Amino acid sequence: MDFWDALLNAAKSAINVDAKDLTDLGNEQKDLSGGGICFLEQVPAGARIAYIEAEGQNVRWCCNEGSPSTTVGVRLLKDNALWYQGELGKLRFHAETNTGAKLNVAYYK
Repeated sequence: MDFWDALLNAAKSAINVDAKDLTDLGNEQKDLSGGGICFLEQVPAGARIAYIEAEGQNVRWCCNEGSPSTTVGVRLLKDNALWYQGELGKLRFHAETNTGAKLNVAYYK
């Protein structure tokens, strides 16, 4: 079993979906180094699950169109990731610092 198979299998329990039933819908990278609130602009039609990784810096996030800031929101540590199942277009992100923060997002249905 390679890394990606292991990752998808881990998702099975985290999002209550059998990993073999996930269909890859693509990915995007968001640059958060300019500051301000960022949202997922390229959510593919039918996407209901996302694997979101913070690269370079810590990131704060809120769901339901909340307003994260450098100190408010759920903290996603740099080089860590989360699986999110829900309304992906309502997620909001903010970097804790204004330099070097990126989000890597993979979409699934």
